[in-house]
Amino acid sequence: MDACGYVHAYGVGEGKGEELMRKVIGLLAGAAILGSVLVGAATASTESNETIVLKRASDFSEIGWQATGSVTDAGSWTTDFQAFSRGPVFAGTTKTTETNRAATGSFSILFEIQGLPNTFQGNWKIIDGAGIYANLHGAGKWTEADDPVNGDHVFTLTGSVHFGP
Repeated sequence: MDACGYVHAYGVGEGKGEELMRKVIGLLAGAAILGSVLVGAATASTESNETIVLKRASDFSEIGWQATGSVTDAGSWTTDFQAFSRGPVFAGTTKTTETNRAATGSFSILFEIQGLPNTFQGNWKIIDGAGIYANLHGAGKWTEADDPVNGDHVFTLTGSVHFGP
């Protein structure tokens, strides 16, 4: 380093100093790109509490869904898949797709079902999404209760959701 703070590449030959500088700049650029990717991954939203209510009529047709929490939305839903076992303990799985009223997004929920006569409950997990819900993730517990007035089946999902990769 000279008196002005410059580093001289003595003895490396003509153009070698420039080549070294290009390599250093390339290394720094690569580090900057990697840093921006890592910062982007760290910007995923934090998990927050969510309640999703799905309603099914007494004839088992889907009525609608409504969410409150970090996601506040509502719309229609469909049952895409069901599989159940028989025995003293009722168990199974169901996959549903929830689409918002604005038709700007949808997400699918996988339900693990455990039940005894007149009691249904289990775990739920958001397994994919599209549109505004493309990066929605979440999981929790659910319970089912029948509305005593109209006989509708009300599924209440509680848990947490977040947006991210």
